[in-house]
Amino acid sequence: MSIKRLQDHFILKPINGQYLLETIQQHLKSNLSKSHIKNIFTQKEQEVMDKIIDGKLNKQIAAELQISISTVEAHRAKIMYKFNVKNLAKLI
Repeated sequence: MSIKRLQDHFILKPINGQYLLETIQQHLKSNLSKSHIKNIFTQKEQEVMDKIIDGKLNKQIAAELQISISTVEAHRAKIMYKFNVKNLAKLI
């Protein structure tokens, strides 16, 4: 059995997809510098990105932030553009 290391976490093969996703999300949350993020994203984009990382759907994000779904979609598109990714899997 081989072992892959992700920072301080060891992930055993075969990989549990849910565990991998949660580990990556925790890593992103803990390692993203807030000052660096503020230089890249607007306040609302940051809020939307936090909800995306938490696994929320556009509809849920819109309800929680009290904005329209189309506004969430626009922010999501800007985030994807700024990270230069084409899908959610690559963003996360």
